[in-house]
Amino acid sequence: MENDFIVRGQARAAQTSRAENDNPGLWRMFKDRNAHRAPHQPAPPFVPFNRTYTPDDVNRLDEEGRAYRRGPAKPPDITGLAEKLRTVGRIVDAKCGRLATLIDDMDSVTVEYCDEQGKFHSEKYSMFALYKIQQSFYGERGTPEPVDLWRGFDH
Repeated sequence: MENDFIVRGQARAAQTSRAENDNPGLWRMFKDRNAHRAPHQPAPPFVPFNRTYTPDDVNRLDEEGRAYRRGPAKPPDITGLAEKLRTVGRIVDAKCGRLATLIDDMDSVTVEYCDEQGKFHSEKYSMFALYKIQQSFYGERGTPEPVDLWRGFDH
C-alpha cells in the first residue's frame, strides 16, 4: 500500500539453532556422528531482511513499546531504532515533508524525503547532530531539562 512502511536492513544471524538450545547433549552427539561429512559452513554474520508495516502495525508496536521506554526523568536513548524514527519523523514533519527513505549506518542517519511541492531532499545527520535535535524537541515539549550526555564533546 502507499502508506505502508518498508524496512530493509541487515540483522545478525543466529549463532545457535533452536535444536542446539533445546537439547545440547543430543545436538553434540549428532554433530560427532556426522563429523566425517563435509565441514559446516559458518553462517554469515549478517543476513538481509525485508519487512512491511502498515500504519496500524506501527501504532500497535508503539503502544506495546510504551512499557519499555525510559521514564520522563531519563533522556530517551537516541541510538535505539524507535527513538531515531521518532526524531526523524519530527524532523520531516517540521519541514512539512513525507519520509521516503531512512538510512541508518550506526554512525549517522541519512533522511530522504519529499517536501510539499514534491521536491526530493536528502540530509545526513551525525549521531551527535541527531541527539541535539532530539533534545531540542524534548525541550520544546516542556519536559524536564534533559541530561546532556554529549556535554564536553561538542567542541
